[in-house]
Amino acid sequence: MARPWLYGLLGLSVLAYALPRGWFRCWQLSESVVAYRRVGVPVVNRLAQHGGVVNALIRRRYPQYRRVRGHRSGAALVGNSYHMERFHVAALLVFLWAGAYAAVQGYWGWAGLLTLLNMGYNLYPIWLQQYLRLRLAASAGKPLGR
Repeated sequence: MARPWLYGLLGLSVLAYALPRGWFRCWQLSESVVAYRRVGVPVVNRLAQHGGVVNALIRRRYPQYRRVRGHRSGAALVGNSYHMERFHVAALLVFLWAGAYAAVQGYWGWAGLLTLLNMGYNLYPIWLQQYLRLRLAASAGKPLGR
């Protein structure tokens, strides 16, 4: 990809950080965790950085360990989830445009590979952040209203 195109697309993608939190709820996959379960997001949650496998390993050594200990740590986790979602939306846009650029240039293999990797590296983590917020809201006993 020519550098002007690359820099322009990176600049456009960084604008995802300027989006207000309310916009993220507008394109949420679902208001229910059932839809996330259907597409396999809990599997991603088990394998993610702070997911089930890692937490189980930590609890083996430190049985009292909990990622969310109270309201304050839950609120911090929600804030962090928006930050992570912004990052993955920006990366999704970069790789979406890079795949489109590859397709326009006739590099169909690269376009397909970029699209496939984009789903695994960005789309599922976006859904994971939404899923985690829904679960946190449910455990706090309040709906995640719009």
